[in-house]
Amino acid sequence: MRVLYVLFCLLGIGYPSFSQTELPAVAEQHIEQVVENSNDELLNDESYSQHLYELSKHPININTANREVLNELMMLSPLQIEYLLKYRQLLGDFISLYELQSVAHLDVYTIKKISPFITLSTQLRIKEVFKERMLQGDHVVLIRTSRVIEKSVGYETDSSVSSNHYLGSPWAVSIRYKYQYKNLLQYGISCDKDPGESIFTKNQQSGFDFYSAHLFIRKLGIIKSLAVGDYVVNLGQGLIQWQSLAFKKSSDLLASKRQSPILKPYQSFGEQNFHRGLGVTMGNKKWEATLFGSYRNVDANIVFDTMNVDEMHVSSFQNTGLHRTFSELADKHVQQQISFGGNVGFSNNKGHVGFNFMHYDWKLSLIKDSIPSNLFSLTGKTLSNCSVDYHYTYKNAHFFGETAICNNKSIATVNGLLMSVANGADIHFFYRNISRSYQSLQTNVFAENSTPVNEAGFFSALSIRPAYGWMIEAYTDFFKFPWLKYNVNGGSIGSEYLFKIIYKPSKVLYIYSSYKSSVKESNGTTNNTIELLPLTKLAHRAWRTQIEHKLSKSNVFRSRVELVWCNNASNTTEQGYLLYMDWIWKALKKPIGANVRVLFFETESYNSRLYAYENDVLFSSSIPVIYGKGVKYYFNVHFDVSKKLTCWAKWAQTTYFNQKTVGSGLDLINYNRKSECKMQVLYRF
Repeated sequence: MRVLYVLFCLLGIGYPSFSQTELPAVAEQHIEQVVENSNDELLNDESYSQHLYELSKHPININTANREVLNELMMLSPLQIEYLLKYRQLLGDFISLYELQSVAHLDVYTIKKISPFITLSTQLRIKEVFKERMLQGDHVVLIRTSRVIEKSVGYETDSSVSSNHYLGSPWAVSIRYKYQYKNLLQYGISCDKDPGESIFTKNQQSGFDFYSAHLFIRKLGIIKSLAVGDYVVNLGQGLIQWQSLAFKKSSDLLASKRQSPILKPYQSFGEQNFHRGLGVTMGNKKWEATLFGSYRNVDANIVFDTMNVDEMHVSSFQNTGLHRTFSELADKHVQQQISFGGNVGFSNNKGHVGFNFMHYDWKLSLIKDSIPSNLFSLTGKTLSNCSVDYHYTYKNAHFFGETAICNNKSIATVNGLLMSVANGADIHFFYRNISRSYQSLQTNVFAENSTPVNEAGFFSALSIRPAYGWMIEAYTDFFKFPWLKYNVNGGSIGSEYLFKIIYKPSKVLYIYSSYKSSVKESNGTTNNTIELLPLTKLAHRAWRTQIEHKLSKSNVFRSRVELVWCNNASNTTEQGYLLYMDWIWKALKKPIGANVRVLFFETESYNSRLYAYENDVLFSSSIPVIYGKGVKYYFNVHFDVSKKLTCWAKWAQTTYFNQKTVGSGLDLINYNRKSECKMQVLYRF
């Protein structure tokens, strides 16, 4: 019967191949949401795209993968993972990927999404794998360079800003070497120079501004993971430590629950959000223990005592990783940071409970400005956190959460419920309550704030698949901030909701339309005053529709239109829109591919800004902030010179119709356009 079922499925469903130059559509949408919440157009974390690239080359064996490995896909909900494991336990190994359609809660849309990254291949014995780790892996060398063509005032040393100009060239240069055998052994080294930073000069005698190296081993007997060098740590639901990419608010059930191994290798060019030292995870099927330690010099704003120049402290940590000017170089690596922590977890077929701790020690005290919004902020030379996290599955319901406490005895808790209420219908509830005095560092929680502090809220989401090819998603979120925030001199409340319709009748057509509305309170002033000004409700509404049509085996057309309406603190209404069209081409049986975009936009100010994911060279992501009035176009080309060598090139240019300059400060360009070129070479051996 199982064989007949598979043959029937072969007639009704096809699976797409993974393009090494593109992320899946749902991944692009998730990354857009991350940037929209953080207001950061650049995504320094390349680990997600690298992870998908490696999975496309070495897919996960769906017949042997455990819960932890399936979590690493970041495409399956906890309930889908539980039912897949139960199906395999009851009926044995899958005989075809098409058999996945018989697993409860695995719809065709999800199966198509994960199909490029899974396989039914036979697993090698541990001894065979160990022999091949050092010899059968892939060596990869990546070289990337880019620059803005127009020269900004920061490079004009004879201008009025010559006392604080950029010390290096406008070229950015990144180099990475990596060896990887599946997910069992990985080591590599990276170096990076940002635009404006000097290289091999008296200001940068060590060459590149940033170096990173790592060695990472998995499945070595009782040792599940061993990290040496640079690595990231992810604990619980992100209340005390989460250094990997994590999704923000979405109707997708994957967004709210943090799912990741505790230790992961660090392989990005970002210069801040990682540990440097040693980490190890040991365990078996029922228990797991992790210990890690790190020592790093980190960037910080250093302040000298006016009464005693020998006394100094830092006012904040710097997370940009930019060292282009004398003032930025003065903040480089001035703070010495020692950090360590660990986890002990116990699991069975239905649930898990874990105990986590995290501790930081700094050489210089952290002392922030004496303003009301900093009253409960992190200060001093130490920070300690501990927490308990859990997840438990009962029938069609999956419960999860984490409760944490910091060294000032402030508490934070997040708790969620994912439930399948009917065939094709899922609901999601998520509650968070984080004290105004809770303190943490390098964390990422599913919340309105970018950091877990001063917030209470309740999130609910619904996902319905009423018919083949159709999906309806919606969420609501109500939140409050008991204490002051940036531009909010008092307690405030807010709300947000989204309604989204997805239509995917076949593998050649994908359409979605969404409407999002949010209301927050602000008085539009800085926090350097204790004056309690009346709060104004700031409303932001956006409607987006996107269509993607596969015209042929080698041509894909994609288009988006988005409208936005909002009001600012002075209660003035603003509007904006963007419209773009993409053409993606991959020559059949030829080593060349390209994609082109033309984008038109108009917004009244930065308040009505928009975001749109851009295709880029492999592993690189770009989600620029779009505001003003103008047009932007770009094109990417990649060419396989040989089986080992691939080259990419990108050209992008934005022209503004209503202004004569672009940017501000040292980044000011005295033209109405901004052009960027980027080139990349990848060599495998």
